[in-house]
Amino acid sequence: MDFKADSKYYFLLLYGSMGISLGLVLYGYRVISMMGSRITQRMTSSMGFCVEWVAAVTVLIASLRDIAIPVSTTHCQIGGVVGAGLVR
Repeated sequence: MDFKADSKYYFLLLYGSMGISLGLVLYGYRVISMMGSRITQRMTSSMGFCVEWVAAVTVLIASLRDIAIPVSTTHCQIGGVVGAGLVR
C-alpha cells in the first residue's frame, strides 16, 4: 500500500485509535491496577531480571533481518511480567 498525504486509508488509524481508547476506558483501569498493585507487589529481584531479559530477547529476535516484526517493548514487558507470574 502506498500511503500518501491524501490517502484514503486514514480510517484505519481512526479505527485503531478508537479501539485502543475504548479498550482503555472500558477495561484498562482493571489491567493497570492489577499490574501496579497485585502482580508487581510480589515480584522479587530475580523475577524482575527475568522479565527484563525475556523482553530484551524478544525484541532482539523480532528485530532480526529475516523476521523483521515490529514489536512494542511495553507489550514485551507486560508479557514478561505475566509469564513470570504464571511460572511462580
